[in-house]
Amino acid sequence: MKENAEYYVRITNPSLDDFEHRIEYRNVYVYLNFLNDINIRQSRILILSLFYLLHQDPKPLSAADFNNALRNLSVYHLIFNGLYAQGTNTLESLYAKAAIELRTMRDKADVKARLKKLYAEMGKTLSKVVVNRDLNLQKFEDLRYFGKVNVSDNIKSKFFIRILYELQAAYPADCSLEHIMNESAERPESVSVGNIIPLEVAVNNRIPQSADFSEKVNRYYVDSNYPVMEDFVAKHRGETTWDA
Repeated sequence: MKENAEYYVRITNPSLDDFEHRIEYRNVYVYLNFLNDINIRQSRILILSLFYLLHQDPKPLSAADFNNALRNLSVYHLIFNGLYAQGTNTLESLYAKAAIELRTMRDKADVKARLKKLYAEMGKTLSKVVVNRDLNLQKFEDLRYFGKVNVSDNIKSKFFIRILYELQAAYPADCSLEHIMNESAERPESVSVGNIIPLEVAVNNRIPQSADFSEKVNRYYVDSNYPVMEDFVAKHRGETTWDA
Protein backbone atom coordinates (compact mmCIF):
# COMPACT_ATOMS: atom_id res chain seq x y z
CA MET A 1 0.00 0.00 0.00
CA LYS A 2 2.80 2.40 0.93
CA GLU A 3 4.68 1.83 -2.33
CA ASN A 4 1.45 2.38 -4.31
CA ALA A 5 1.03 5.72 -2.55
CA GLU A 6 4.59 6.69 -3.42
CA TYR A 7 4.11 5.72 -7.05
CA TYR A 8 0.82 7.64 -7.18
CA VAL A 9 2.55 10.81 -5.97
CA ARG A 10 5.17 10.37 -8.71
CA ILE A 11 2.40 10.02 -11.28
CA THR A 12 0.29 12.98 -10.16
CA ASN A 13 3.15 15.28 -9.16
CA PRO A 14 6.21 14.20 -11.18
CA SER A 15 9.65 15.58 -10.46
CA LEU A 16 12.97 15.23 -12.22
CA ASP A 17 14.37 14.12 -8.87
CA ASP A 18 12.15 11.02 -8.88
CA PHE A 19 14.66 9.29 -11.13
CA GLU A 20 17.80 11.02 -9.89
CA HIS A 21 18.07 12.81 -13.26
CA ARG A 22 19.04 9.55 -14.95
CA ILE A 23 19.24 9.93 -18.73
CA GLU A 24 17.09 6.89 -19.51
CA TYR A 25 14.13 8.41 -17.62
CA ARG A 26 14.41 12.08 -18.57
CA ASN A 27 11.34 12.04 -20.82
CA VAL A 28 9.12 10.34 -18.23
CA TYR A 29 8.72 13.70 -16.50
CA VAL A 30 7.39 15.20 -19.74
CA TYR A 31 4.97 12.36 -20.46
CA LEU A 32 3.51 12.31 -16.95
CA ASN A 33 3.12 16.07 -16.82
CA PHE A 34 1.36 16.09 -20.18
CA LEU A 35 -1.15 13.45 -19.12
CA ASN A 36 -1.85 15.44 -15.96
CA ASP A 37 -2.12 18.73 -17.85
CA ILE A 38 -4.83 17.37 -20.15
CA ASN A 39 -6.53 15.72 -17.17
CA ILE A 40 -6.15 12.06 -18.18
CA ARG A 41 -6.83 10.07 -15.00
CA GLN A 42 -8.03 6.77 -16.41
CA SER A 43 -4.49 5.72 -17.36
CA ARG A 44 -3.16 6.07 -13.80
CA ILE A 45 -4.11 2.54 -12.77
CA LEU A 46 -2.05 1.22 -15.67
CA ILE A 47 0.89 3.50 -14.93
CA LEU A 48 0.82 2.35 -11.28
CA SER A 49 1.39 -1.20 -12.50
CA LEU A 50 4.22 -0.04 -14.73
CA PHE A 51 5.92 1.66 -11.77
CA TYR A 52 5.42 -1.50 -9.73
CA LEU A 53 7.08 -3.66 -12.38
CA LEU A 54 9.92 -1.19 -12.81
CA HIS A 55 10.83 -1.52 -9.12
CA GLN A 56 10.80 -5.33 -8.90
CA ASP A 57 14.02 -7.29 -8.62
CA PRO A 58 14.77 -8.59 -11.16
CA LYS A 59 12.95 -6.05 -13.32
CA PRO A 60 10.35 -7.55 -15.66
CA LEU A 61 10.02 -4.12 -17.29
CA SER A 62 13.04 -2.41 -18.85
CA ALA A 63 13.61 1.36 -18.74
CA ALA A 64 13.18 1.48 -22.52
CA ASP A 65 9.81 -0.30 -22.40
CA PHE A 66 8.70 1.91 -19.49
CA ASN A 67 9.55 5.04 -21.48
CA ASN A 68 7.92 3.66 -24.59
CA ALA A 69 4.71 2.81 -22.74
CA LEU A 70 4.36 6.33 -21.34
CA ARG A 71 5.21 7.84 -24.71
CA ASN A 72 2.56 5.73 -26.41
CA LEU A 73 -0.04 6.69 -23.81
CA SER A 74 0.81 10.38 -24.20
CA VAL A 75 0.70 10.39 -28.00
CA TYR A 76 -2.50 8.36 -27.97
CA HIS A 77 -4.26 10.82 -25.65
CA LEU A 78 -2.88 13.81 -27.54
CA ILE A 79 -4.80 12.55 -30.56
CA PHE A 80 -7.79 10.85 -28.90
CA ASN A 81 -8.55 13.61 -26.37
CA GLY A 82 -6.48 16.62 -27.40
CA LEU A 83 -7.34 16.70 -31.10
CA TYR A 84 -10.60 14.77 -31.29
CA ALA A 85 -12.06 15.59 -27.84
CA GLN A 86 -13.17 12.01 -27.15
CA GLY A 87 -14.24 10.84 -23.71
CA THR A 88 -11.93 8.45 -21.86
CA ASN A 89 -14.53 6.44 -19.92
CA THR A 90 -14.47 3.72 -22.57
CA LEU A 91 -10.77 3.17 -21.83
CA GLU A 92 -11.12 2.49 -18.10
CA SER A 93 -11.82 -1.23 -18.47
CA LEU A 94 -9.08 -1.56 -21.09
CA TYR A 95 -6.47 -0.02 -18.79
CA ALA A 96 -7.74 -1.79 -15.66
CA LYS A 97 -7.59 -5.23 -17.25
CA ALA A 98 -4.06 -4.65 -18.56
CA ALA A 99 -2.94 -3.26 -15.18
CA ILE A 100 -4.20 -6.31 -13.27
CA GLU A 101 -2.60 -8.77 -15.67
CA LEU A 102 0.73 -6.93 -15.81
CA ARG A 103 1.09 -6.93 -12.02
CA THR A 104 1.24 -10.72 -11.96
CA MET A 105 3.94 -10.99 -14.61
CA ARG A 106 7.62 -11.54 -13.86
CA ASP A 107 8.97 -12.39 -17.31
CA LYS A 108 10.07 -9.59 -19.63
CA ALA A 109 8.75 -11.40 -22.70
CA ASP A 110 5.30 -11.71 -21.12
CA VAL A 111 5.26 -8.03 -20.18
CA LYS A 112 6.32 -7.01 -23.70
CA ALA A 113 3.61 -9.19 -25.23
CA ARG A 114 0.90 -7.79 -22.94
CA LEU A 115 1.91 -4.20 -23.68
CA LYS A 116 1.93 -4.98 -27.40
CA LYS A 117 -1.61 -6.33 -27.06
CA LEU A 118 -2.66 -3.18 -25.21
CA TYR A 119 -1.22 -0.93 -27.93
CA ALA A 120 -3.16 -2.90 -30.54
CA GLU A 121 -6.36 -2.46 -28.52
CA MET A 122 -5.70 1.26 -28.18
CA GLY A 123 -5.09 1.43 -31.92
CA LYS A 124 -8.50 -0.11 -32.60
CA THR A 125 -10.27 2.52 -30.49
CA LEU A 126 -8.31 5.24 -32.24
CA SER A 127 -9.11 3.90 -35.70
CA LYS A 128 -12.81 4.42 -34.99
CA VAL A 129 -12.13 8.12 -34.46
CA VAL A 130 -9.32 8.89 -36.90
CA VAL A 131 -10.99 7.75 -40.09
CA ASN A 132 -9.64 10.47 -42.38
CA ARG A 133 -5.88 10.92 -42.71
CA ASP A 134 -6.19 14.38 -44.26
CA LEU A 135 -8.44 15.54 -41.42
CA ASN A 136 -5.95 14.20 -38.90
CA LEU A 137 -3.11 16.14 -40.54
CA GLN A 138 -5.28 19.25 -40.66
CA LYS A 139 -5.95 19.01 -36.92
CA PHE A 140 -2.21 18.96 -36.26
CA GLU A 141 -1.68 21.88 -38.62
CA ASP A 142 -4.39 23.84 -36.81
CA LEU A 143 -2.54 23.64 -33.48
CA ARG A 144 -1.37 27.01 -32.19
CA TYR A 145 1.22 28.06 -29.63
CA PHE A 146 0.99 31.49 -28.01
CA GLY A 147 3.97 32.75 -26.07
CA LYS A 148 2.17 35.86 -24.85
CA VAL A 149 -1.19 34.31 -23.94
CA ASN A 150 -1.92 31.21 -21.88
CA VAL A 151 -4.47 29.11 -23.81
CA SER A 152 -5.38 25.42 -23.69
CA ASP A 153 -3.84 24.80 -27.12
CA ASN A 154 -0.40 25.61 -25.71
CA ILE A 155 -0.22 22.35 -23.72
CA LYS A 156 -1.08 20.19 -26.73
CA SER A 157 1.16 22.16 -29.08
CA LYS A 158 4.17 22.06 -26.78
CA PHE A 159 3.92 18.30 -26.37
CA PHE A 160 3.33 17.74 -30.09
CA ILE A 161 6.42 19.78 -30.98
CA ARG A 162 8.53 17.84 -28.49
CA ILE A 163 7.39 14.52 -29.94
CA LEU A 164 7.81 15.86 -33.47
CA TYR A 165 11.44 16.75 -32.88
CA GLU A 166 12.10 13.97 -30.31
CA LEU A 167 14.11 16.44 -28.30
CA GLN A 168 16.86 14.61 -26.42
CA ALA A 169 19.39 17.38 -25.91
CA ALA A 170 18.48 18.49 -22.40
CA TYR A 171 16.13 18.10 -19.50
CA PRO A 172 12.64 19.58 -19.99
CA ALA A 173 13.45 22.46 -17.66
CA ASP A 174 16.03 23.63 -20.19
CA CYS A 175 13.63 23.72 -23.13
CA SER A 176 11.51 26.62 -24.38
CA LEU A 177 9.59 27.12 -27.61
CA GLU A 178 10.77 29.82 -29.96
CA HIS A 179 8.60 31.64 -32.51
CA ILE A 180 10.87 31.83 -35.56
CA MET A 181 8.73 34.56 -37.07
CA ASN A 182 7.99 37.00 -34.25
CA GLU A 183 4.58 36.36 -32.70
CA SER A 184 2.04 38.88 -33.97
CA ALA A 185 -1.74 39.16 -33.72
CA GLU A 186 -1.67 40.55 -37.27
CA ARG A 187 -0.05 37.39 -38.65
CA PRO A 188 -1.98 34.22 -37.67
CA GLU A 189 0.73 32.01 -39.16
CA SER A 190 3.16 33.32 -36.54
CA VAL A 191 1.52 31.14 -33.86
CA SER A 192 1.19 28.00 -36.00
CA VAL A 193 3.21 24.93 -34.99
CA GLY A 194 5.12 25.28 -38.24
CA ASN A 195 6.65 28.48 -36.87
CA ILE A 196 7.80 26.92 -33.59
CA ILE A 197 11.13 25.31 -32.78
CA PRO A 198 12.72 24.10 -29.49
CA LEU A 199 15.41 26.35 -28.05
CA GLU A 200 17.27 26.51 -24.73
CA VAL A 201 15.71 28.95 -22.27
CA ALA A 202 19.03 30.75 -21.76
CA VAL A 203 19.42 31.40 -25.50
CA ASN A 204 15.78 32.35 -26.01
CA ASN A 205 15.87 34.89 -23.18
CA ARG A 206 18.70 36.78 -24.90
CA ILE A 207 16.77 37.38 -28.14
CA PRO A 208 15.33 40.91 -28.26
CA GLN A 209 11.72 41.39 -29.36
CA SER A 210 12.93 43.50 -32.29
CA ALA A 211 15.26 40.82 -33.73
CA ASP A 212 14.54 39.90 -37.35
CA PHE A 213 15.01 36.45 -38.86
CA SER A 214 18.59 37.00 -40.03
CA GLU A 215 19.67 38.35 -36.65
CA LYS A 216 18.01 35.47 -34.82
CA VAL A 217 19.76 32.85 -36.94
CA ASN A 218 23.22 34.40 -37.05
CA ARG A 219 23.50 35.86 -33.55
CA TYR A 220 21.40 33.64 -31.31
CA TYR A 221 20.33 30.34 -32.86
CA VAL A 222 23.99 29.56 -33.57
CA ASP A 223 24.55 29.28 -29.80
CA SER A 224 22.06 26.42 -29.44
CA ASN A 225 23.27 22.89 -28.80
CA TYR A 226 20.00 21.27 -29.85
CA PRO A 227 20.51 19.09 -32.95
CA VAL A 228 17.25 20.33 -34.46
CA MET A 229 18.41 23.94 -34.15
CA GLU A 230 21.87 23.14 -35.49
CA ASP A 231 20.20 21.62 -38.57
CA PHE A 232 17.93 24.65 -38.91
CA VAL A 233 20.87 27.08 -38.76
CA ALA A 234 22.85 25.07 -41.31
CA LYS A 235 19.89 25.17 -43.69
CA HIS A 236 18.83 28.80 -43.26
CA ARG A 237 22.03 30.69 -42.46
CA GLY A 238 22.42 33.47 -45.01
CA GLU A 239 18.67 33.81 -45.61
CA THR A 240 16.88 37.00 -44.62
CA THR A 241 13.24 35.88 -44.54
CA TRP A 242 11.21 32.98 -43.19
CA ASP A 243 7.79 31.67 -44.21
CA ALA A 244 6.03 29.60 -41.54
